[in-house]
Amino acid sequence: MGKPAGTDSNSAQHIVGRTLWDFLSDALRVLGILAPLIIISCLAVYAILQFQEALRKTHTDNESRLEVINRAYKESIDNINQTYKDRMVTSGDTLIRTYGTMATVSSAQVDQITKLFKLTADATIEAQNAQKKAGEENAKAIMADAEQLKTAKALEGKQADLAETLRRLDERISEFQRIKTRMQELVKLANAEEWEEAIGKLNDLLSEFGLRFDSEALSKLAKLKEEDDETEDSVSDEEIAANQIRSFANSSPDNLERVQGWLSNNGLEMPPALFLRDKYLEQQLKMIRELKMPIAEVLPRPSVQSIEMPEVARVTGIEQGMATTVIRSLQKNLCVSPSGAFDSQTRGAIRQAKLGALQGRAGAPPFSNTEDRIVSLTEAQLLSNSRDCSLDSQGVDRGYLTAFEKFAFGDEDSVKSLQYVLALCDPNLKRQVSGTFDAATRSAIKLAKGKLSPTRSAQLADLDTDTLTDRSWNGVALTCR
Repeated sequence: MGKPAGTDSNSAQHIVGRTLWDFLSDALRVLGILAPLIIISCLAVYAILQFQEALRKTHTDNESRLEVINRAYKESIDNINQTYKDRMVTSGDTLIRTYGTMATVSSAQVDQITKLFKLTADATIEAQNAQKKAGEENAKAIMADAEQLKTAKALEGKQADLAETLRRLDERISEFQRIKTRMQELVKLANAEEWEEAIGKLNDLLSEFGLRFDSEALSKLAKLKEEDDETEDSVSDEEIAANQIRSFANSSPDNLERVQGWLSNNGLEMPPALFLRDKYLEQQLKMIRELKMPIAEVLPRPSVQSIEMPEVARVTGIEQGMATTVIRSLQKNLCVSPSGAFDSQTRGAIRQAKLGALQGRAGAPPFSNTEDRIVSLTEAQLLSNSRDCSLDSQGVDRGYLTAFEKFAFGDEDSVKSLQYVLALCDPNLKRQVSGTFDAATRSAIKLAKGKLSPTRSAQLADLDTDTLTDRSWNGVALTCR
């Protein structure tokens, strides 16, 4: 049997009455948890489609713009080509007219035009040459300014180094003078045989260097004094001969020279002080006879501190072992007369060499002191190997005249640095920097000494010379700046 008609009618009305939202609501209810995911996917697909549409529109717009640009470019090329053609036609017409005009020009006019062209070409060449010459002169001027600036900077560096060297030298000289004064006090105490006070002062001095005199020295010195007292009355032949020669040599410089000459003539190349040893008794007696020395008063055996010998005889152990020929060679190296003895000139030259080396070297100085004596084999070797007076260590003639010049300015760069300093007092030397003590440098030295203050001039013994010692160089360096 079929369903009632009323029931079908109500069902149809319900279906017709459903809306889109009812459909969505039923769909969400059926899909359940998958509904949000599906919605998001649909939105993403929609966004992608919109983005592709935007890209398509952009591509279409770009193609339109490119077409416009191409069309404008083509039109510009066409215009340029047309303009070029027009100008070529115009130039051709002008050239034809010019040729036509030139055909009517007379030979005289052609000559005038040719001369005009030649004058123009010559003027152009002269202008180019003048420009080239001006450029070369400007380049030379620039190079000269650069060289002068470089020299000025180098001079500033040298002056700074010199100031530092002078400061260190003053400190060392002050320290040396202080120690020398204290040593002189010790010698006086020793000569007076005031041993306790002498050893006390010696300990004070040695303590500054971390040293100390042996505490048993007093007893040893007392014992030595007792031995001297015991032998005062027993004078040997050796002492008589030595005393006679010593008295003869000390009596005058001429007698000392006679003693030295006798030693040299008899093959005894040694200082007189070394000759007075006991083992040379036979030769001593021969000298007394040949030189006809007068009999001298026999004195008690002197202590070491009370022996009085001339300056040339006060030599160190190293100096005692030097033959006369070696001493003369050394004196030639130090720019003094080769007397063969350690005279006052040689002493001064030794000290000047040490002071020069102290100022002239950037590293550790070769000499550890500024004494006027050779106190070690190293010093003897340095002075003996320093070559002849005017030569540097490489054998190049630098024109040295003093030991200070030789050791303070021992190479070409050092001499040039001196010349740069002197040029501040004598501008004529600026273009004559040679690296040697030539005539221009000697003249500049004398001129610089003339500019010293009265106080500094009074301190110099070589004021009127064209040579340098440590004092005159210090004065010049402080004046020429």
